[in-house]
Amino acid sequence: MDQNLGTMITQILPLLLLITVVVFVTIWPQRKRDKQVKQMLEEMKKGDWVRTIGGVVGKVYSVKGDNVVLETGPDKVKVTFTKGAIATVGNAEVEAEGLAESDIKKATKDTK
Repeated sequence: MDQNLGTMITQILPLLLLITVVVFVTIWPQRKRDKQVKQMLEEMKKGDWVRTIGGVVGKVYSVKGDNVVLETGPDKVKVTFTKGAIATVGNAEVEAEGLAESDIKKATKDTK
């Protein structure tokens, strides 16, 4: 009986160790990323350049609760988003990497 129990434990122990490692490898980085995103959204303020999950690049016009009003384009159109729709906050040139050079100049012409 003791031998069967010992054999069963030695067979199950590597499996439990593997499951534990997989959980830590997948969950730990995600929690760290979630914390960074939450901090980024909390520190967002008027005048910051942002990119939404839909690819809209603009300057923060105002932040009220969970809503963010962005000013975008040469006509300074104001569009309201929720904070959850903001992908990144930062420098306009960094955020607009995927845009053509002319689009970057249009989006940032009032800051130069």
